[in-house]
Amino acid sequence: MSQQVRQEIARDLHDGFAQDLTLVGYTIDGLIAASNAPALRSELRQLRFQISSLLERTRRDLFALHRAPTRTLSKRISDCVNEISLTMTPLIHIDESIPTQVEQNELFFITRELLTNLKKHADSTYLQIELSGTTDAWEFTFVADGSEKIYQREGHFGLDSIQGRCARIQADFHQEVRGHFL
Repeated sequence: MSQQVRQEIARDLHDGFAQDLTLVGYTIDGLIAASNAPALRSELRQLRFQISSLLERTRRDLFALHRAPTRTLSKRISDCVNEISLTMTPLIHIDESIPTQVEQNELFFITRELLTNLKKHADSTYLQIELSGTTDAWEFTFVADGSEKIYQREGHFGLDSIQGRCARIQADFHQEVRGHFL
């Protein structure tokens, strides 16, 4: 993807989604200030925190779009593990020569979504991420132990996002449980 296209996408996201999300956050702030109900204020504060986290993530992604990736996929994934504050040290082996830059970007965003779900739902103590290939194909493997299988939940779109990103790079997403591993 050319730098010009990346900057156009970043500008469009900023002018649309990011500004709208900021406005939603300000609206929630107003509702918190106007409410006299402690339980409602608490719920609104949690929602505001989630909006703030999403806005921060959006800002990081917009910043990343403005500049071409200079870090390897391995480094980006390692940094993401640290950013999400997972308590384990993952085993990461990425053959950087296999996927194209576009595929690497999609794999990064897929991995970030999986890591976020892992943090929220699985109480994982083991994580292994691998990208390997042959002359005509490559395989991306994400293995973790955990207390819960990641499944589609009403009002949650993580798996839809992962499947959509996989489709963009003509990849299949499969989840299977092996013993206590996902």
